[in-house]
Parts: sequence; C-alpha cells; structure tokens
Amino acid sequence: MDYGQIIKRSWEIVKKNKFLWWLGILAAFAGSFGSPSFNFSGLRGFSPSQSSSGTNMQSEDFAKQVSEIFSKINVPAIIAIGATILVFILIIYLVVLYFSLSAKAGLIISVNRMEKGDGAIGFRSAMREGRKYFWKLFGLGWLVILAMSALIFPIFALIFLLIVWHPVAIAISLGLLIFIGFIAVIGFSFVVSIVLVFTQIMIVLENKKVFASIRDSYKLIKRNLKDVAIGYAIMMGVSALIGLMVIILMFVVVALLILGGVILFFANKTTIFVYAPLVIAVSIVFFAVVGGFVTAFTSTYWTLFYRALGYVDSKKIESGIKKEPLLQAPTI
Repeated sequence: MDYGQIIKRSWEIVKKNKFLWWLGILAAFAGSFGSPSFNFSGLRGFSPSQSSSGTNMQSEDFAKQVSEIFSKINVPAIIAIGATILVFILIIYLVVLYFSLSAKAGLIISVNRMEKGDGAIGFRSAMREGRKYFWKLFGLGWLVILAMSALIFPIFALIFLLIVWHPVAIAISLGLLIFIGFIAVIGFSFVVSIVLVFTQIMIVLENKKVFASIRDSYKLIKRNLKDVAIGYAIMMGVSALIGLMVIILMFVVVALLILGGVILFFANKTTIFVYAPLVIAVSIVFFAVVGGFVTAFTSTYWTLFYRALGYVDSKKIESGIKKEPLLQAPTI
C-alpha cells in the first residue's frame, strides 16, 4: 500500500475542493461524539482524610440554612424552568448533531465519488446525501458511549470505595484494581477508535447496519492488521505535526492581535471596545476554517485509506480462494 500517495492525494483533494472545508467545520462539532474520551480531573482536590472535628456542628448549621432557603423558593416553578431549559438544550444539541453527523457522512460520500471519477457533488448535495445516515451514526455514537460508560463505571465505584475505606491493605488492593482498570480502558479506547473509523465509513459507503458494520470492520482490521497499524501510526504522526503547526500559528495570530490591540489602546483608548469584539469574531472564523480543513483532511485520508485497504483485502481473499482448490483437490 502506498501510504505516501494516500496522504498526497488527500492533500490535493482538500486543497482543491473548498466545500469540503465547510463540511469539515460542521463535522467538527460531532468530532468527539461517540469517541472514547474520558476526563477524571474532577477528582482533583478531593481530600478524603479531612479532619472530622466540628463537622457535625457545621453540617447542622448548613442543613438549617439550606432548609430556610428552600422554604422561600417556589420549587414547582424552579422545576418547570429547569425542565424547559433542559428541553431547549436538548433540542439545540440534536439540531447541531444532525447537521454535524450529516456533514461527516457527506465528507465520506464526496471523497468517495471524486475518487470514482464522478466529480465533486458540492456542499448542498453532500449534506442531502449525508443526512440519510444520521440515525445510524447517531446510534453508533451512543452505542460507543454506553459501552465505554459500562466499562468505566466499575472504576468510579472502586475510586469511591478507596475514598470511603481507609485501611492500607484495602487501599493498596483497590489502587491496583484501579490501575488495571485504567489500562483496560486505554486499551479498549484504542481498539474502539480504530474500529469506529472503518465502521462509520462502512455505514455510509456500503449502507450497512450498525452491528454489521462493527463486525465487518473488526474482521477487515484483523485480516489487515499490519497495514492498519502502519496507516494509523502515520495518521497519528501527521495529526501531531498538524497540531504543532496549528499551535504555532495560533500563537503568532494571538501575538499579532494583542500587539495591534496595545497599539490601538495607546493611540485611542475608546477603539479597544470596537477592536476587542472584532478580534474575537475574526479569531473564531479563522480557527473554525483551520479546524474545518483539518477535519476534512482527516476524513479524506481515512476514506482513501479504506478504499485502498478494500482493494488489498480483496486481493488477499481472491488469493485464498484460488489456493483453496489446490489444497483440497482430490488425487486420482
């Protein structure tokens, strides 16, 4: 497999077809949906060994204060307002996710059609074609979230026990279990991230069901483990390089904007009130375009890699079929 050609072709496609950038901007909003990413930073600063002296008195005073506050609050009204806000947030979430997942599917479809020689289909057509796969990609995302949650819940339970129980023997035992659990989560996340890439492409390009796509993508990776490992490592390296370039570019842009703001501030202090919102707007647009380009490039790379891998895999299967009759041919 020519990995260099895949990267070169991905760059050429994304550079030439700017509508892929806009699809990438939308698809970036769903970039982490269903991806195995977890953050345990909320546990920082928690100290289970705090002194218990005076705790009862403080707890009673706190309980009285809370009781007095709740007695003055219209609880049904608060619940109604909270429910309304929650529904509103849920609607916004679903709308954003709808366009994001449609754009993600549209990226895959657009690149695949261009490689087949059908030409670019444009932004609107890509979104129209991509929305057909929204519910499958939505279901896949939540399936991954539920699977990772089921795996990580025991770790949180062990952490809770470690906080509650203080004996050294129990703490050491639970600490080892937690360490093993984190290693398991990291390993599972790595496998899921690879399988998820090909599962999404199979859903879109082959219109397969979610579980069938997961099964077939796993089999495809298993048959071509070496090629997939090299392709994944190359993409990680390219992503790291792009990330470094984006960070450097970000520092340069921010430094120039700050310098411009300082100059304007000393020239005329009132201009800062116009300059600051303008800087924020320009920064958002700039980094959105950069993010869209990166997302489009990554999606293009994996789509082309999948096409190349499918060709290699088919050759392996054909070779196996041709060899099989020779091995089983009856002797006369």
